[in-house]
Amino acid sequence: MDQFSLINASVYAYSTDSIENTKAMIEKHGFTMPILAQVNGPEMVEKQGVYYEERRNILHANSFVLKDDKVISLTISNGPIGRMTASDALSMIKFLQK
Repeated sequence: MDQFSLINASVYAYSTDSIENTKAMIEKHGFTMPILAQVNGPEMVEKQGVYYEERRNILHANSFVLKDDKVISLTISNGPIGRMTASDALSMIKFLQK
């Protein structure tokens, strides 16, 4: 998070998990970015085109990089391969800032 702050970039997250489960995850991993809990999965599909798995009530990993309120990059993955890492996002943002 410090690296994102240094380049004046913000990081946000959202989850379909309950507030209680989200708080536990934040504590366990020491997350410092804002995380919105209990989002409506089907509504997120409609708004953002992300993958939602109804059986487990989960949104699969998706990462957005925005510049001037426009999506510059979107990565959606329904498995562990092909996800944008924090270092990927940092590199992309630094490149866009040049």
